[in-house]
Amino acid sequence: MEKRGMSGGDRTVDMIPFMALAHLHGYFNNTNRVTHTQAHDVESLIYALVWVCVLYQAPGEIRTDRTIYETNLKSWVSIETPQDVVDLCDIKLGQLQSKSVLGDFTPYFQPLRPFVEAIYDLFRSSINPTSDCEPLRHADIEHILEAFLTVEEVRCGAKNAKQILEACSACRTDLL
Repeated sequence: MEKRGMSGGDRTVDMIPFMALAHLHGYFNNTNRVTHTQAHDVESLIYALVWVCVLYQAPGEIRTDRTIYETNLKSWVSIETPQDVVDLCDIKLGQLQSKSVLGDFTPYFQPLRPFVEAIYDLFRSSINPTSDCEPLRHADIEHILEAFLTVEEVRCGAKNAKQILEACSACRTDLL
């Protein structure tokens, strides 16, 4: 993969906010030797879902009370140098452990927070080398998403949380 600098126009650079940590390390080290796993997909899904829940005040409506630079996602888009990529890995790992970005969810998406927390916990335990947990399994994620689909109405008037899931699925498809 040839890098064209750390600015827009490079599809890989444009995807940095959603990249799994292992792929970020591979990008920084200019290597494609990272074996893609299910866990990487889940991690990217987490980042895409968090992105939507933090930056949108409702479907199709960008948040107006704060900019991305006033949220915990600031570091996700402040990539100008290779060192910023390294720093982002550390920041994302810290955010994954502390769940700090969940505090930036807009009111509309607050009802989805328990599901995102559950996915965070599942993913975090699957990458923890000291954990006795099994590797991340599709059935575990499916169980969380089935519960997610039981949300019938999201505060501020969403008629069906399934619409949000479909929007996030579309984001995820674009990431592949």
